[in-house]
Amino acid sequence: MFISRHRLSSYEDLPEMAAEGLHTTAFELFHKYVSPVAKVLDLGSGAGAWVQRLHDASYSVTACDLETRTGRFEFPCHVVDLNQNFGLTFGNAEFDTVSIVEVIEHLENPRHIFRQVKSLLKKGELYSVQPLTPPARIRA
Repeated sequence: MFISRHRLSSYEDLPEMAAEGLHTTAFELFHKYVSPVAKVLDLGSGAGAWVQRLHDASYSVTACDLETRTGRFEFPCHVVDLNQNFGLTFGNAEFDTVSIVEVIEHLENPRHIFRQVKSLLKKGELYSVQPLTPPARIRA
């Protein structure tokens, strides 16, 4: 089987696990609507390119993924399974905004993540870039 992917961009030598330019466009929208002093929880941080970009723009960020990349980053990184009750890890109403970039399509039960996120927000908005990449072409 051959899987064709679109070219990936990078940020600060971190691969952006999304279509080329998606993080740049998403950041422009994010920055337009979310104050740079916001406390942001990023779910499904992956290699960290998106959350590092937010950190560099002065957002107070916390990263979460199935694997942690502590040591590389200057912000908290947590190991969480987004298919489980991860909200308990952070307590209630801690974050101004939650970002979910290119993650929903990988979850077993996408509705579950929104139920968990609801308890984590102070009064902010849920920000989600929900997949803007064209589907990968698969040939058998």
